[in-house]
Amino acid sequence: MNIVFSADNNYAAYLCIAAKSVEISNSKNKICFYVLDNGISEENKAIIAANLCNKISFIPVNPNDFLDFPLTISHISITTYARLKISEYITDCDKVLYLDIDLLVKNDLEALWNTKLDNNWIGACIDLFVDENRADYKQKIGLTEQEHYFNAGVLLINLKQWRQVDVFQMACAWVKQYNDVMEYQDQDILNGLFKGQVSYLNSRFNFMPFHGHFLKNKMQSRQQDSEYLSNICIAMPIVICHYCGTDKAWHSHCTHLNASLCMKLLNTLSNVPPEWQNKFSPVSLIQKFKRFRQDLRNKLKYHIY
Repeated sequence: MNIVFSADNNYAAYLCIAAKSVEISNSKNKICFYVLDNGISEENKAIIAANLCNKISFIPVNPNDFLDFPLTISHISITTYARLKISEYITDCDKVLYLDIDLLVKNDLEALWNTKLDNNWIGACIDLFVDENRADYKQKIGLTEQEHYFNAGVLLINLKQWRQVDVFQMACAWVKQYNDVMEYQDQDILNGLFKGQVSYLNSRFNFMPFHGHFLKNKMQSRQQDSEYLSNICIAMPIVICHYCGTDKAWHSHCTHLNASLCMKLLNTLSNVPPEWQNKFSPVSLIQKFKRFRQDLRNKLKYHIY
């Protein structure tokens, strides 16, 4: 199982937590970790490697390659664009699972990893927030209302397909056309480039806060497509919790599903430096209780677990 992250030194601690969540939930599988590395210090690399049981390779990326790409989201760095060159950075395998740093894996990834992509370029989960609420936005970036917008935080990538073309140059051309309207950075680019060439995955593999909102409020989809409805009808248990947006699992006020797992994983790490500890907000007893109550309510009342 080949797992890819992209990070700079500021996100090194969160990278370690995300990778650790993969290992703990997938202890029976051999994992090869790859990190598209935008300046992670040697000290932090050593700490990360020492806390993982599986091999991890740090692949240096040149941030200057991405200076022409817009930064429209304050909490996302230019490192996010490194995945546009992933087929150049990783040459020893034909399939990888790309994961954002701001997520936690809580169950086995094997079903996701074994998803057949056939000739599709990626496997991804529908982004309900955009697809249900922003049909006008999809049209701005070249998608029709019937074409589905996916979230790029979890991507099963068919590298064999990517190597047939120059995805990075295609992305550069796409940005020139849509630079004035794009809001979601490389996610928009990937949606624009790969429309019609996506294997859509059940949203249990990329469970985001809006998914919880959608289920709890018994919202009805505007779409009638049976495959679409099957993918957003989330199968339990959740495999990946994605804390997209400004509230992250390492923030004490975050109450998205299983946010408490973040601190539990931090406590399993050894030789954690003070600067890492400072990146995680202390969670008060009251907040721990709120999280526990919220997770219990999700499970018992809404059957989300």
